[in-house]
Amino acid sequence: MIKNHPFVDGNKRIGHAAMEVMLMLNGYQLTASTEAAEATVLAVASGALGRQAWTDWVRQQTNILE
Repeated sequence: MIKNHPFVDGNKRIGHAAMEVMLMLNGYQLTASTEAAEATVLAVASGALGRQAWTDWVRQQTNILE
């Protein structure tokens, strides 16, 4: 969603929201700051951050829900 732009507007926002919902439904929470998450999503959208780097970032920025 972030990279393929299925919508006219809001692709990065909906991609981030979908990721957070998926994490929560699976018992995890994103721990990154708003600023860090925004910068990372922008890097994914621009192509500066690849799939493996994105995956690694998400793994580093998540914790099990308490």
